[in-house]
Amino acid sequence: MSIKEIADVSQKSGCGDSMAGGLAVALERNYTPQEALKFAVAVASANALSSNKGDFKSEYVRRFCPK
Repeated sequence: MSIKEIADVSQKSGCGDSMAGGLAVALERNYTPQEALKFAVAVASANALSSNKGDFKSEYVRRFCPK
């Protein structure tokens, strides 16, 4: 992910909800606590890059947090 893409934060609304959802998904998938937190932050970050809250590209999650 380039610096420009990261700087293009579209909105912050829903990032906390996205992080909580990402954490729940990661724990359901039996990620370690460290992996779960990284995944949750990646989901919240992907949400921040989207123009619509909660509607983000899963590609961004994979780029922020390759597993």
